[in-house]
Amino acid sequence: MDRDADALWEETFTDVASLAGPKVRGKIRDWRTDNVYYRDCSYAIEQPSEMNVRYGEDFIQFLFLLRGKRLATCFETEDCAHLLTAGEFVFFLHPRNAARSVFVSKCPFQQVSVVNIPASSFFGGHYNDVGLGEKLVQGMFMGPVRITPDLLDCIARLNRLSERSSLYRSRLLDVNIRELVLLALEAYEAQIQHAVPKSEQEILEKMSRVERLLAGSPEREYSLKQLAEYSLTNTTFLKSRFKQIYGQTVFEYLTTLRMKKAMVLLQSGDMPIADVAAATGYRYATHFTAAFKKYYGVLPKNFRHYAAPLNTNGIALLLHCLFPYIWG
Repeated sequence: MDRDADALWEETFTDVASLAGPKVRGKIRDWRTDNVYYRDCSYAIEQPSEMNVRYGEDFIQFLFLLRGKRLATCFETEDCAHLLTAGEFVFFLHPRNAARSVFVSKCPFQQVSVVNIPASSFFGGHYNDVGLGEKLVQGMFMGPVRITPDLLDCIARLNRLSERSSLYRSRLLDVNIRELVLLALEAYEAQIQHAVPKSEQEILEKMSRVERLLAGSPEREYSLKQLAEYSLTNTTFLKSRFKQIYGQTVFEYLTTLRMKKAMVLLQSGDMPIADVAAATGYRYATHFTAAFKKYYGVLPKNFRHYAAPLNTNGIALLLHCLFPYIWG
């Protein structure tokens, strides 16, 4: 169904086709303008269900679980889901055409509010001053964060837009969404500032979350601030505890992951060095070559030359350590 900008849509559904579970009933209300899209969903779930989501452009998405039991979501490239319980929200940059799954539990009533803002609008001017540029990496979930009373009040006002005349609805939608974004960021920053893990298990879980992110996408560019915010800690805490648990600093660990991936790529085929560099997070092949030589003591092209016929776990490097003169 095509929907015009500045329109309010309300649908009642039973057995929604996009949900894997056949026993889902409820109501969806949409508000949208050229700059934002807001959806309020209220539904009952008679058995656990999965919804698959894919968008045709990059979106900044805020996902609020207002009522219900729990909701989990993840991208297809991730090996674990991000869990939300009632009264929490997350936000993230949803890449164009990336597949994401949403898992919902059996529940007599669940209410979810979703805000989608096209990344081009968000970073291109309309929302450019809210300071999310450094926080968001594609597919990185920020949160979960507790929904504050101010956020609840703002969402309630959004849900009453149907009472407004169409003449003012689009402007009110933009104003309220902007307030919602700022309140969400305020709640997020406040939670980070007061986030003190209460147990060693909680610390381990936070550091493990960072480790899984790095291991899943070592080719990405990260900053310590981004990773600290992702784990709901601060940079000082992250630096000390990550090294304590994994024996390396965050970026030493990231380099190790990149070098291991580079070794596999060099051993397994004839991929150009420049492509191996890009696949392991290096913009320039010269930077990759220098990092590889520093880490392994041998140039990538020489490693490939001697490792390809062996194609076993590091035998070529062992030979290099024992007989370095054969590498030239």
